[in-house]
Amino acid sequence: ESCTWMTRSRIHEAIPWPMAVRRLVWRACYGALAKRVSTPDWAFMNYGYAPATVDVTTPPLRSSDERDRLCIQLYSHAIGHCDLGDKDVLEVGSGRGGGASYISRYLQPRSMTGMDFSQEAVDLCNRHRHAPGLCFVCGDAQSMPFPASSFDAVVNIESSHCYESMDTFLSEVRRVLRPGGRFFFADLRSMDGVTTLREQFNACGLTVEQQTDITTNVLTALRLDNARKLELIDAWIPRVFHRPFRVFAGIAGTRNYAGLESGKLRYLSAQLAKSTPAQA
Repeated sequence: ESCTWMTRSRIHEAIPWPMAVRRLVWRACYGALAKRVSTPDWAFMNYGYAPATVDVTTPPLRSSDERDRLCIQLYSHAIGHCDLGDKDVLEVGSGRGGGASYISRYLQPRSMTGMDFSQEAVDLCNRHRHAPGLCFVCGDAQSMPFPASSFDAVVNIESSHCYESMDTFLSEVRRVLRPGGRFFFADLRSMDGVTTLREQFNACGLTVEQQTDITTNVLTALRLDNARKLELIDAWIPRVFHRPFRVFAGIAGTRNYAGLESGKLRYLSAQLAKSTPAQA
């Protein structure tokens, strides 16, 4: 989820910079954010997920995690009922570490590695996010610093729209997954981008087990969390940056909120699997 808020910038969308240049800008921005807003209380940057009906079971959380419930529920939805106990799990785009911490503390994998392209964000997480088997490393989603077949599961939440090449990223996911491993994904795309993304999933060498349009759930979460996010921006972000951060956070009335509301943007979740030798 590392790229989530920063890619909402009006400047980035207005100037047709090459993606490689924008990645350098994002890296610098995230480094500055990790230094300037170092509070461990800011743990998540995703848009969140709200069940479509009130009778759907939601994950039980400790009182200290309730404030982040909607953001946590996006992880819970993406992973679904898959058992990560005694598994080695990687999150690509771990941002400020809330998602990796949640997985480590609640789903109890054998190891949980959060990888982000910002060294400052990684340092912040290693200072403040502590749980059994949890660690954070710096790395590139399109050239991961891990041997082949290192993980049983890869998680990627609201980060992939930053990548220069989704195909390269999916190839890396397939490489680092062990046979039988799973890839859990959630992110937003334009209407044209949805078609492209589904084609990329079908061509990546992993088996698509599930794809779901969760635009309504994400938009509901944004509405429910709007006031809290405005309070956090007022409390933690220097006033000169309030306007762009409202864009980053998907505050009501901003571009991506309006895009999800109008249907010009869609939000997808997916689960893919790497075949075992017997299935290949």
